[in-house]
Amino acid sequence: MQQEYQKEGIGTKICLGAKDLKELEKYLEKIQHLPHALIVDSGHVFLPYFTGDPIITALGVGPLTTDEARILRRLKLL
Repeated sequence: MQQEYQKEGIGTKICLGAKDLKELEKYLEKIQHLPHALIVDSGHVFLPYFTGDPIITALGVGPLTTDEARILRRLKLL
């Protein structure tokens, strides 16, 4: 499925929000068997939010089937 997606580039992309880093890490544990990428930003300085230290900013997951996506159903749509 992932190869088809990369070839065609067709699919729905959505953005979901976790309430905090702890919740994001909980979902990271749940989706280890699925295609995913943990996004870590560094080098950005926007005090007091970014100090230049690496910070986890997102978790990319997919492509997923409808059944696989159910694991993420409790996250809120942004």
